[in-house]
Amino acid sequence: MRAEYLLGPDPTLRADLVAANAYAEGLELELRREDGALIETTDIGIIDTHYLLAVADAAEHDHDYDDELSPEQEAEIEELVAEIREDARWTTTAEPTEPRQMPRFQIQIELVDPADVP
Repeated sequence: MRAEYLLGPDPTLRADLVAANAYAEGLELELRREDGALIETTDIGIIDTHYLLAVADAAEHDHDYDDELSPEQEAEIEELVAEIREDARWTTTAEPTEPRQMPRFQIQIELVDPADVP
């Protein structure tokens, strides 16, 4: 579990996580259209973005990268980045002028039928 990896052994951590998951499942979240019609889902999850960013930051600081990239590896990475930037599926017409502020929470929904969403 990610939390145990970051926090180390904790005798109550698993129980706390199980309780939190049970609580979240007990919320019985629903997705509805503007007219109130239910949109069927197989899963609705609430994601704490700040927590995920903290996990990524902690993982980044936990590793010591002694191995330097060779010039060939750096060139390969630059080439891949250039290919991605040229692909129209990954580009936008407007580049953000300042760093994007991530919302605190995000909702992840798995739909039974994507056609249910107008």
